[in-house]
Amino acid sequence: MKTFREYINIIKEAEQPAGSAPATNQAQTPNQAQTPNQAPVANQAQPANQPQAPNQTAKGLSQNQGQVRQTLNAWMNQDQQYKDPTQRAGFQAKVWPYIQTNINSILSDKGKDGKGGYPAAPYAAWLLVQHMDAYPQNQVKFLQQLTQSGLNPDGKLQFLKDRAAVNQWIAANANRPEYFVNGKPLPNPTVNVRNPAIFKDAGIVAKSREEALQNAQAAGNKLLVAAVQATNAQTQPSYQQQA
Repeated sequence: MKTFREYINIIKEAEQPAGSAPATNQAQTPNQAQTPNQAPVANQAQPANQPQAPNQTAKGLSQNQGQVRQTLNAWMNQDQQYKDPTQRAGFQAKVWPYIQTNINSILSDKGKDGKGGYPAAPYAAWLLVQHMDAYPQNQVKFLQQLTQSGLNPDGKLQFLKDRAAVNQWIAANANRPEYFVNGKPLPNPTVNVRNPAIFKDAGIVAKSREEALQNAQAAGNKLLVAAVQATNAQTQPSYQQQA
């Protein structure tokens, strides 16, 4: 089981300038995220609190660049329809192996701006992974891959960096009594800190980080507030971005 500090080190390493192609076909090292068929890292620390990904494979899902872009944009639109973040886990378990099977095609789709901006595949993949709060180890791995590629779709790389760091802190600290809800650890904590059925601030569209943080504090969302403050995440809690 990796500690929160080890995951932060992984995220910091991902910020280093790109010097080589993403290591998509190499054997995983101890610092790399687990494969989709393994239990999420957060489950190891909190086996009762995080959903398990179904045992799915990516057989037959390899597509060319145009097909990958089309598929990911369609899934991105589908992802946006979920109002309850707890319902995304099954959908994400299908999306993740597809992204990994087609990672080379995704990262080679640099788009018109050369950085993978919308509607290129890296942007759609970024948004899909950004919302994979049920599987925070996937966020860490894709952050590494995206950073090493030199892409920054529509300037969203920082958003994934912050989300991954916040979720790793949440997973490592959710069992501390000061963050209990109704006397118990929050189930599926990396998902439920953003669940409007539990915390009212999750259903409010804030216009700035400061407003989002104030809403979280007012709603008693202590775990999320503590994670944002501990990691100094500048794009969390989520808020509406100005066009």
